[in-house]
Amino acid sequence: MNFRGTLKLMISEIRVIIILYTFTFKEGKIAMKRWYDDHRIGIHLDKFKTMQKKDRDPIINHILQLIQNDGRHLIDKNVWKFPLDETGRRWYDNDPSLWMVFHGLECAEKELLDNVADYLDNVNIPAQVRQ
Repeated sequence: MNFRGTLKLMISEIRVIIILYTFTFKEGKIAMKRWYDDHRIGIHLDKFKTMQKKDRDPIINHILQLIQNDGRHLIDKNVWKFPLDETGRRWYDNDPSLWMVFHGLECAEKELLDNVADYLDNVNIPAQVRQ
């Protein structure tokens, strides 16, 4: 096996280790642990998956404004991470605004996460997506 083949094998093994590390047991099942599962904001972020775009956009735009007001340039720092490959995208990777919210908040400090969660606690979420 040449160097390139060895390197590809090592990268594959690292990916498997990372994937296995991110899985946890939840209610007797294996579940992938996401960065927002340990914060109350996670209750709200999953709702965006089933929310209609016309209902979601004003909420997302407000969250983007909160992220921008935070002053840490969280979106600017993470924009290079956008997945250009169309395969393997997550549901929020298909909407640039959602992607910016998820990746901006992923790097946010607890104070910003709390502020966004407070906003989402008080915003009118359409009944069809409430949990």
